[in-house]
Amino acid sequence: MTLAWFPIGVLALVLAPAIAQATCTDTAAVAATRAEGDMQCPCATSANHGQYVHCVAGVAKAAVASGSLPQECKSAVVRCAANSTCGKPGFVTCCVTRNSVTRCHRTRRLCDAAKGGHIGACPSCCDACTGGCPTTTTSTLPCVFQAGFGCIPSGCDPGFECLALQPFSCQCVPVGSTSTSPPPAAAPAAR
Repeated sequence: MTLAWFPIGVLALVLAPAIAQATCTDTAAVAATRAEGDMQCPCATSANHGQYVHCVAGVAKAAVASGSLPQECKSAVVRCAANSTCGKPGFVTCCVTRNSVTRCHRTRRLCDAAKGGHIGACPSCCDACTGGCPTTTTSTLPCVFQAGFGCIPSGCDPGFECLALQPFSCQCVPVGSTSTSPPPAAAPAAR
């Protein structure tokens, strides 16, 4: 009876690579599509999380259709949107390091520094713990949130200012734009 299953097992091994989903290797296309998603689906003004993820999924689908994003990378873009705090008022990304491994989760509670936690720098867990937040403006330099200091304005291009667009998330925006939520504590003056 065992030999009867042998041809099926061989067939499964032969077909497995063809059935397996390809791995995304085009990180530049993912980053560009995520930036486009941030422009078309602003995190700070998202009515709810589901609508935000749906909007970003539409941007990813359009990028695949236009050829600017490989099909196998679409899920990476949508996964980053799904693992974000966009459309989730009061939530923050929390980076916790245990045994030299840093993991991110979204929470309404503050991160416990005594347990190795700190507030993430970005609204998506895809980059919250690395500080490599995608920008959604024409400014080429980042502006960042630093725990205890608030938005650090030194990274914005001329004509841009660093504003808090949601708690614990800052963005370079054209001078004169207004924040959609109260900014975190301002950075202390240089001495």
